[in-house]
Amino acid sequence: MRTLPRRVGARTPPRRIGLAAVVAAGTVAALVATAPPAAAVERPEYQMPFACGERWEGSTRSTHSPSTLSVDWNRDAYDSGQPVVASAPGVVTDVVNLGDQSYGRYVIIDHGGGWTTLHAHLLASYVVEGQRVDQGQTIALLGTSGGSTGPHLHYEQRLDRENRHAFFDGQGFVYNSWLTSQNCLDVPVVGDWNGDRLTDVGVFVRRAVEARFRER
Repeated sequence: MRTLPRRVGARTPPRRIGLAAVVAAGTVAALVATAPPAAAVERPEYQMPFACGERWEGSTRSTHSPSTLSVDWNRDAYDSGQPVVASAPGVVTDVVNLGDQSYGRYVIIDHGGGWTTLHAHLLASYVVEGQRVDQGQTIALLGTSGGSTGPHLHYEQRLDRENRHAFFDGQGFVYNSWLTSQNCLDVPVVGDWNGDRLTDVGVFVRRAVEARFRER
């Protein structure tokens, strides 16, 4: 049988591989478009910036700078010189003294994941930049430095340098109210707890309301 020559200008059928590639590309694009958003950064387990059992009033106002989410802490007429402690473990990134301007003497702690806390209008600071601190560790003394009109602690919880609603002991803080600090450090203890004449290790779990022993 004689094979007829192809006509000049005749159309070539489309290659199937090209269609498959288009379908594959479309599938990838659809997967990218429907990918779930990145998970939110978990908030640190913040506690109040004061020692276990202390009761303080945290306030704000409509003109509070830099944000109404900032907290001004007061307790009584003897606030000046009271210890300020770390709300969570972290690394000190800023120890600054602006004199009689703005925050005055302040400390910033980085808690990871973009979360930081700021403590301002301090009388004195007891940490240095780059220092690692534990939750409940004393970092400063409350004062009235900078643009303050009286002794108090100006406190901020930030995510990526933006103020966030303050949380303490896992609960959102109700602004302009009193709160008791649960910033209580667990204390390791040893003893013969079960009478077998061997040393056992336990933990004294401190709480502002109640305390208990836990054997390990």
